[in-house]
Amino acid sequence: MSKLLTPMELYHAAKETCVRLYVANGGNPHDHWVIRPFVGTAAIALAKRDLYTGVSHWTLCMPAMPLNVRLPRWQADLIGAYVVHELLHALWTDWEVVAQSRRDGVHALVNALEDNRIETKANTPALVMVTEARRLLEALNAHIAQRALNAPGFELSDPAQFSFVLNLVIFREKLGYASTFPANWRGHVRREQLPLFDLALARFDTLASTQDCLTLAHDLKALASTAPKPAQSNLSPRPAGSEGENEGENEGEITESESEDDDAALGDLTGAESDTPDDAPEPVDGQEPSEAVSPQPGLEGPPAASGGPPEGEAEGDDAGKASQGANTGDAGGRSDHEPAEPVEPVEDVSDATQRYEEAHLNDIAEETARGAGKDPHQVTVEAANATTILNVPLPREVELKRGGSPKLAGEAIASPARLRRHLTQAVKSPERVANERRQPSGRLDMRNLVGLATGAPNVFRRRVEEEGREAAVSILLDVSGSMAGPRLAAAKAMALHMGDALKAAGVKFEITGFDDASIMRPKAFTEGWAEPTRRKVAGLTSQAGTGMLPAMKACAERLLKVGNVTRRILLVLTDGQDSYSPDANAALCAFYQGRGVEIVGIGLMTNSVLWPFAQRACVVWDTRALSTEGLKALIKLLDGGAPRAA
Repeated sequence: MSKLLTPMELYHAAKETCVRLYVANGGNPHDHWVIRPFVGTAAIALAKRDLYTGVSHWTLCMPAMPLNVRLPRWQADLIGAYVVHELLHALWTDWEVVAQSRRDGVHALVNALEDNRIETKANTPALVMVTEARRLLEALNAHIAQRALNAPGFELSDPAQFSFVLNLVIFREKLGYASTFPANWRGHVRREQLPLFDLALARFDTLASTQDCLTLAHDLKALASTAPKPAQSNLSPRPAGSEGENEGENEGEITESESEDDDAALGDLTGAESDTPDDAPEPVDGQEPSEAVSPQPGLEGPPAASGGPPEGEAEGDDAGKASQGANTGDAGGRSDHEPAEPVEPVEDVSDATQRYEEAHLNDIAEETARGAGKDPHQVTVEAANATTILNVPLPREVELKRGGSPKLAGEAIASPARLRRHLTQAVKSPERVANERRQPSGRLDMRNLVGLATGAPNVFRRRVEEEGREAAVSILLDVSGSMAGPRLAAAKAMALHMGDALKAAGVKFEITGFDDASIMRPKAFTEGWAEPTRRKVAGLTSQAGTGMLPAMKACAERLLKVGNVTRRILLVLTDGQDSYSPDANAALCAFYQGRGVEIVGIGLMTNSVLWPFAQRACVVWDTRALSTEGLKALIKLLDGGAPRAA
C-alpha cells in the first residue's frame, strides 16, 4: 500500500478480501457478498441463508466517503482492519446465538466478549492469508479507544458504558493491545463493578464459541444483580439530555436477519434515488422496513418494559399492597397509606441500560467529506453509485449463431489508410523521446539563458528514450434497438477497419457488443483476426436496451487480466442514454482509469457521453463521418494518453 488509495479502490479490495479470505478460511465458496458504502454505519449482516443449499448472503456496510479523494495509508489501514474484523464475524460468530442475545437483552455484553474472542483467533494459525491481522486490528483498537477517551462526557465510571469499557479492558489485558487506554483502569471504574471485570477476565480464556460468550454474559448480569448499592461519591452521572453523546465504540456490528428476500432491503443497485428521508433509519439488508434494524451502529433498543405485574400475581389493590410489603420485609406492619421505603438499587448491565455503539469509523468519513467540501447528500449519492459499481452483476455472455459479410459490412463507411496508420501509432505508442533539462552534464541547453548568464552548473540537457508500450484494446459496441439501421452498420464497419489496423500493429484486441441483458463477443483476445471472426463481427444485430455500465465493467476486468501489456484501452461506442445514471458511469470510468484502463467514448448522434467519460469522449453527428471525424478525435485522445516525440 505504497500509494494513496481512493475509497473505491478500498471498497473493491474489501470485496476481494471478503470473497478470497472467507473461502480460504473455510467459508462457503458459493456465498454471495455485497459491499455497501453507507453514511453513518459500518456493520456486517447475514441477510439471508438458504436452508436447502446452505448459501448465505452477506452485506458489509462500509464508511461512505467522497469517491474522488485520496486517503493516507493510516486511514486505509484502519478501514482494512475493519474489513478483517467483520470477516472474522462472518467466519466464527454464531448468528443464531447473537439473535438470542438480543432477545435476552444482553447483546451489548455478548458483543463486547465476542469481539475479543474472534480477534484472539485471528492472532493464531486459525486465520490464514492475513499476515498483518494483529497489527491492523491493534491499530483499529487504539483509534477507537482514543476516540472514546477524548469524547466529551465520556467516563470509564459511567454505568451505561460498562459493556464498552469491558471490551477495552479485555483487549488490553488479554490480547495485549497497546493504546491510550489507561493501565490503571481499575482506579477509574466503579468499584462495585470490579467483580464483574474480574469474572470476565478469569473466564475469557475458556470462551470457545459465541454460546460461551452468551453464557458468560448471563452470569455477569446475575452477578451484577447482587452487587451492593453504588457509592454516590463514585458515580459520574451524565448531564440531562446527553444521551448518545458518547463516541466510544467497539469494532464491528454483529447483526443477523433471516428474511425471504433481501433485494428490497438492499435498495436499487442502479443508483436510483430513494424516497426515504435522509435522517430516517434504513433497514439492514434482509429485513422488512417494519422490523428493520437500523444500520446506525448500536442496539436495537431496550426491551419493552412490562406494563403489568409479573405473571401469576394478582392485579388488584390487595395484591399491590402485599407486593410492597414483601419487598420491604414488612408485609403486615405498615399502614396502607404509609410510603414504602426505597428499594436498594442494584447493578443492571442489560441492554436496557447500556449505551453501546459500534466501530463505524464515521469520524474518518466525516473528516474526509469536510476536507473534500462534500455535504452528506453528495456523499450519499456517491455511495449509491459505488454500491452500483461494486455489486452490479456482470452481463451473461451469449454466443453469436450467425454471421455476415465482412466485405459488405466494411463498405458501410470509408476508412482512409492514413487514419488507420495514425490509429496504429496512437495505440501502439512506439518509443518516446524526451529531454531532461537542468542537468549537470550533457549537451548545452540553449533554452536556459538565465542559467548560462549567471554561471549556473545545471545548464545541460540529456536525451531520454523510453521503450515502446505493448497495448491491449477492447472495442465495445452498443447494439441496442436504437442502433438498428445505419448506426449499427457504421459501428460494425468501424470495428472491422480498426481490427485491420490493430492486427497490422500486432496489438491484442477484442470486439464486444452489448445490450441491457447480455454481451456477445465475436472477437476474443485469444482469437485470431481471420475470416470466421470477421464474419461474426459483421453478423452483429440490434437487440434490446442499453446496459453500458455492466458491459464496461466486464470489458475493463478482462483488460486487467491481459498479461504482458503496459497499456489498456477500452473504446466504447454508443448512441443513447444508458440504463444507469451518468454519475454512476462517470464513477466507473474514474475507478478503472485509476487502475490503468484508459476508457474513451464515442457518441454516435448523441452528446450523452461527454459527462460519463470526463473529457475523454467525442461526438459524431453523421454516421458517414464515423471513420473520419470519429477516428480523428479518437486518435487525438489516445495520443494524449500516451504522448510521443515528433
